Amino acid sequence: MKNNILIKAPYNFVPLNKTVVSPWWADYISHDIPFRDGKSGTLDVTITAHSPIFVRNGAAKNAQEKTRDFSKFQGKHFIPGSSIKGMLSNVLEIMSFGKLNKVNDHRYSIRDLSPAAKDIYLNNFKARDIYAGWLRKEGETYLLEDCGAPGRISHREIDEKFNTDFSTYFSDKGRFDQRRDEQKSAQFKYGRFNGHSRNSRFSFSYDSAGRQVYHFDENGKDEGQIIFTGQPGPRKQMKNGRWTGHHLEFIFFGKKGTLQIENPVMENFFFAYYEHDENSQSIDWQHWRKKLKKGKQVPVFFRKDGAGKVKDLGLSFLYKLPYRNSISEAIQFHQEKVPTDLAEAIFGFIANEKEDQRESLKGRVHIGHAFESANIEVDRELREEVLSGPKASYFPNYIRQDIRKGQVQKYRTLMDAHPEPAGWKRYPVHKNGVKTNPPPPPRNKDEKVNYDITSPFIPLKSGAEFKCKIRYHNLRETELGALLSALTFHNTSGTFHSIGMAKPLGYGKVSIGIGSITEKEKLAFLKAYEAFMNAALGFDYPEWHNTEQLRELINMASEQENTGTSELAYMKMGMGRGENHFVEAKKAMQALDRYTNLQNIQSRSCATFILEEDVQKAKAAAAAEKRKYESKGTLQKTIEKFKEQTNADFYQLFETEKANLLAALKQRKGVLEEQEAQRKLELEMAERAKRKEEKKAAVRETSPDFDSVENGHRKAFDMLKKLIQRFAQEWHGIKYEKLKKAMDNGVLPDQFRDALIDKIVAIVNELNKGELNKWKKDFSKNPYLKKIAEWIGKEQAMELLKKIRS
Repeated sequence: MKNNILIKAPYNFVPLNKTVVSPWWADYISHDIPFRDGKSGTLDVTITAHSPIFVRNGAAKNAQEKTRDFSKFQGKHFIPGSSIKGMLSNVLEIMSFGKLNKVNDHRYSIRDLSPAAKDIYLNNFKARDIYAGWLRKEGETYLLEDCGAPGRISHREIDEKFNTDFSTYFSDKGRFDQRRDEQKSAQFKYGRFNGHSRNSRFSFSYDSAGRQVYHFDENGKDEGQIIFTGQPGPRKQMKNGRWTGHHLEFIFFGKKGTLQIENPVMENFFFAYYEHDENSQSIDWQHWRKKLKKGKQVPVFFRKDGAGKVKDLGLSFLYKLPYRNSISEAIQFHQEKVPTDLAEAIFGFIANEKEDQRESLKGRVHIGHAFESANIEVDRELREEVLSGPKASYFPNYIRQDIRKGQVQKYRTLMDAHPEPAGWKRYPVHKNGVKTNPPPPPRNKDEKVNYDITSPFIPLKSGAEFKCKIRYHNLRETELGALLSALTFHNTSGTFHSIGMAKPLGYGKVSIGIGSITEKEKLAFLKAYEAFMNAALGFDYPEWHNTEQLRELINMASEQENTGTSELAYMKMGMGRGENHFVEAKKAMQALDRYTNLQNIQSRSCATFILEEDVQKAKAAAAAEKRKYESKGTLQKTIEKFKEQTNADFYQLFETEKANLLAALKQRKGVLEEQEAQRKLELEMAERAKRKEEKKAAVRETSPDFDSVENGHRKAFDMLKKLIQRFAQEWHGIKYEKLKKAMDNGVLPDQFRDALIDKIVAIVNELNKGELNKWKKDFSKNPYLKKIAEWIGKEQAMELLKKIRS
């Protein structure tokens, strides 16, 4: 298997650039005040398709008959300007050593028990740290009822109790079919449980693996509820006689407290279960999410952090653990952080209010829609292709690996301390037409081809031509050179852009021609940009045109003989043994190598137009210009510092004067304040005494409401006790504990004692024989009589005992 190369992909990556080039004039960009070398004008652009091309019509996604058509306006096919801008800005970010910041900053999760990744998961998963609980939503807040460590109970134990067939159905000799998602779900087990009550009492013993395994026991001290989880595979017996596979379900015990879950933890949970993508949601999550939205509780497993807060959670015991790093966090380990890069300076950006200290910047380049101009021929065949691939969590491809002789010794993941993302994702152009990636054929005669996973579209044939205008305003010569460089891959021959849908299959390969500018003018701007890049990168990099970033980009934009490891194709994702190449590739410790390292890639370099003497001149000019802009910045900082110091001096003087005034005012009014305070205190004490006497007088006009206590109620005596304690306190105006010590002959006034005795006799008459015997015990062993003695004295309590015994 190790010699069989399984890793391949229709995409690859341009590696991250540690140095990020930031234009030192970024803070001085203006739409009103031009740069000294600012240029404004229009570029006439022709886009020619060299493969079938498709840009989806911007109709509603549920309008299937429209979304199959190419984008149109008033009967004319066109490529939206936003699509062209996205294509160019991505190329410019790479070529100008910009920031990789247009990423979905998700925190992916891992639950991988394959041999290659098992340690990555289990090193961060400890069974003793897993708790069980009930998740619910109140308003916008998520709460979790902590049930402590879950218990385990075997399929066989459940079968014996309820006459079910879990132990046989889910064995490798049973009817369980792991290729069917519904049978692998927890909901399938709930259905087979036939509505039996899952609440019971349990006791435990230890199995051969040393685990606590519970059994049904009517006299057991533990009370809980059986919770089912999914069945990843069948239970089967190995050659050595040992069994493997899931055969233990879980028990959730009583609630131990309520935990509030912080928003980032819930965001990670929802992302792990594809809340953002309904088509990828599991059967179990589709079921539980409906209950959660209705305010009902959902069984989950979770871990706590050092402060006792919920750290992460999932729907199964071995749930997906969020990675230590998100994508953007991983990028920050390997790329400088600068305020503005060249692509942002040219195309503009919208500042992030939470994270960005900058103000948004309007772009100085406007790209119009590219309308059809000639050779437009619509392909009459409907294409239905599967346009999918591994998620960004597939670390053999999306995290930079140390590949030696085609293999990895140990995988790096986002769980590492400083993982390196693979870089900018690009789709290499195809040399010979387009490929197809149809849905998999049915596995049996009862199944149909699943067209739900395909993207239907009708492309335009190769040769389609579009024209648009790119208007630029106040671009410096360097910036105009950067724009032209992105359009033409720095005038490198034999290079192509990719645009539109189905790029992984070779669709959308286009070349760009530029009119309204002479070749001499274009080369002058390209030289200015190239000289700037060499000056900006300094001595930490080789010549700009020969950096690994430019080499990877240019080679992916060039036609290649993509065979062997460089084949531009999806890996297989079948269900049978050995058919899932994503799994098998990890078993073989393979990873996606850089494009130029793959087989049959004829490496070529980016074009260059400057000499060494041009670089030296550019470096000197750049250094002088940078000092000029930095000096402007120093002046600005001086002004800001002067303002800060002036404000600080003013506030210090203000605080001093305020303190002096307050001290004088306190001295003048001190005596009056003390007198006023004393007068208020006396009035308050008098008012308090008055209210106390009024309350005592009011109480003495009433009597205890013994009728409010229901004789046959199981807690009648407790209710009577609360009634008398409250009444005695209010009658005497003394706390009950002090009152019973001071009045050893009973706290209840004499006039109410007969009524109390009658009430107690009535309560006792309603008792069953067992409870009545407790009342008939001697005084020393009778807690009821001792409490009654506090109310009416021991002598009368003993008389009451005689009545009860008679």
